[in-house]
Amino acid sequence: MFKNLPFRWRITLLVTSVSVLSLIAAFAGFLSWEVLRYRAEVADRLERTQALMVERVTATLVANPNISFLPLGDLKDDETVLAAAVYSMDDRIIDRYIKPGTNEVIPGPFRPNVDPNVTTSFKYLRHKGERIGVIYMKADTSGLAQERFIEPMRVMGILGLLSVLGGM
Repeated sequence: MFKNLPFRWRITLLVTSVSVLSLIAAFAGFLSWEVLRYRAEVADRLERTQALMVERVTATLVANPNISFLPLGDLKDDETVLAAAVYSMDDRIIDRYIKPGTNEVIPGPFRPNVDPNVTTSFKYLRHKGERIGVIYMKADTSGLAQERFIEPMRVMGILGLLSVLGGM
């Protein structure tokens, strides 16, 4: 097939192929880097939200250890948080929050998560060095991922097409 092509077209095909492979490698590297940065940002965001909740819940539990209602409903303003719970030290759920419209289940303390689109976090609640409970939070990251990666993918596709067309 390539024997019948003029030398000029063979060189053009070779240069275009090398350019396309270089662009694919660059795009793959860029996406890999973005995925790593994205996951770190999501974990940081969940950690900050959880730190705020730890302060508020700890203060509430210290003021009234027998309380059954905690300020977890404030999490409804964060679109990524799917579920949250506070456990006593004997693994009893003190209060829970489940985002309306989801069918989340509150797991026992320190159960591992296997879903790559979800970040879970457990943290001890402490007062004066003593553990007084555990807070659990679960955040969905798929919506943020779509928001973050769709536009760069479009730009990469357009740049790839333009480079292929420009090489011809």
